[in-house]
Amino acid sequence: MSFVLHPWQLLLVILAGWVNQQQQQIIDFQRTESDVLKEKLGKKRIILNDDQRCRLAVTRHGAHHTTPRSLPFSFTRAM
Repeated sequence: MSFVLHPWQLLLVILAGWVNQQQQQIIDFQRTESDVLKEKLGKKRIILNDDQRCRLAVTRHGAHHTTPRSLPFSFTRAM
């Protein structure tokens, strides 16, 4: 049994690697941006309105159902 790599498979592997690299650069930028913003905010609580909390909840559901206790920061409801 011999393994033969077709040209379209090689192209697909190269494309997947490029997309992965682009995604990793975006993730690294967003993590750095988040760290900088946390440094500027300090230990103050972040007060969010209902729309912002809803957006975070929807995003969190796609993040492997992270529990609130495992997050490094907390949010409070805007009054």
